[in-house]
Amino acid sequence: MIIWLNGPFGGGKTTMAAELRTALSGAVIADPEGVGGLLRDALRGHEPHVRDYQAPPGVP
Repeated sequence: MIIWLNGPFGGGKTTMAAELRTALSGAVIADPEGVGGLLRDALRGHEPHVRDYQAPPGVP
């Protein structure tokens, strides 16, 4: 089962994820910023500019 938490910055997603991990045996939290870091390392040299994850679309 995958539970995807989405919402604004400061909306309590991290807190909710921690509560769910406590409540659901064997649950794992996958942080998209960590995944972004892995992809950035894997694609190093292929992308001329790395965008800030918190910047609105269209803003470098």
